[in-house]
Amino acid sequence: MQLTLQEFDRRIAENRLTITFIGMSGIGKTHRALQFVSLGFRHRSCDTMIASRVSSLASLHNVTDVGVWMGQPYSEGYRGREQQYLKLEDAATKDILGTIEGNTVIDTTGSVVYVPKNTQQRLKKDSLVVYFEANREMYQRMLDVYLDDPKPVVWGDVFRVVKGESEQATFKRCYPILLESRAKKYKELADITVPHEVMRDSWWDGERMFEVIREYVGRSPEINNSRARNSLMSRSSPSTDHAVRGKILKFGGTSMGSADAMRKVIDIIQKPQKAAKITAVIVSAMSGITDELIAIAHSAGAKDDSYQKKLDALGKRHHATLNALVKSKRKKIAGADIKNLLASLNDVVHGVRLVGEISPVFSIVF
Repeated sequence: MQLTLQEFDRRIAENRLTITFIGMSGIGKTHRALQFVSLGFRHRSCDTMIASRVSSLASLHNVTDVGVWMGQPYSEGYRGREQQYLKLEDAATKDILGTIEGNTVIDTTGSVVYVPKNTQQRLKKDSLVVYFEANREMYQRMLDVYLDDPKPVVWGDVFRVVKGESEQATFKRCYPILLESRAKKYKELADITVPHEVMRDSWWDGERMFEVIREYVGRSPEINNSRARNSLMSRSSPSTDHAVRGKILKFGGTSMGSADAMRKVIDIIQKPQKAAKITAVIVSAMSGITDELIAIAHSAGAKDDSYQKKLDALGKRHHATLNALVKSKRKKIAGADIKNLLASLNDVVHGVRLVGEISPVFSIVF
C-alpha cells in the first residue's frame, strides 16, 4: 500500500491503518509487533493461525509442534508437507486480512513470500508492508545458529542435494542462497525497507519505530535509507566524553502490586533528586502476574478451558488498578492499551488451546 504522509496520518487517526511486518524468522518481527500493541494496534499473528490449522488436520492429531511435522527437506514426504503448510499459511493470511478491526499490525512468517501471488498482492493492497532487512553480519549469525540446530523452514526450490555431499554441507551451501533469495522477494513485496542498523537499535521502543516508519512513508528507498541511518546516528547513545550521569530505578512486583503501592513508586520518582537525575525507570509486572500467565498457558495447553476465567480475572485486576490510579483523561488511552494487550494475549492463548501444547513459538511470548 503506497501512502502519502497525509493518508498515513488520516488512517491512524481514523483507526484503520494496517501495517504488515515481513522478514526472516528471528529478525524481530514479533518483538516489534508486540511493541505496537501499546500504541493501540491489534497484533495478528500468522504463526498462531497456522498452528491452529495444523492441529485441526485429521492426520495430525498427535503433532506437538509445527516444525516437527514439517521435518527436514531430505525427509520422506517433506515436499508434500511444505506445500500443505503454504496452503495453511495462505488461508491464515487471507483470514487475517478478512477480519481486520481497527489499527492492526500483521506479524507474518518468514515464508510469506511463497504464498500465491494474489494473496501477496492483497497483502500489499490492504496494508503498508514493512520489511525488516538483515545485513551481512546478521545473515552470518543466522547461518551459524541454523547450522548448530537446523530448524525446519520452507525452502522452495533452493535446497538441492549434490551427490556425495553430507546433510551439513548441503545446509551450509544452500542456506545462504535461501537468505539471498528471500531478501529479493521481501524487497519486491515491501512498501518500506527498514535497514537492520535501524531495527536493532536497543534504545528504540515501539513509538520510535512507528515514527521511523512514518518518516519513510512517501519517500524513495534511497532517501529512506539515508534518512534512517542519519536518524540512527542522531538518536544513538551519548559518547563517553559527553556521557550524562544518571541513575536507573528498578521496582519489583511487590512495588507494582496495587494502586497504593504504585502511588508510592510515583512519589519516589517525582521526588527531587539531589545528585544524579533519574534517567530510566524499570518496573516488573504486578505481583503474581508472571505466575498467573504461566498458569494460563499451561491450562490452555492442557485444553483446560478454565484459562478463560483466569484471563478475565487478570484483565479485571488491571482495569481496577487503572480506575483506582488514574483519574485524568489519560485513563481512556490507558484503558484502550490494556484492552489491546489483553486481546493479543487472548489470541496467543487461544492458539495454545487449539494446538494443545506450548511450543517454542508460544513460549517466547510467555
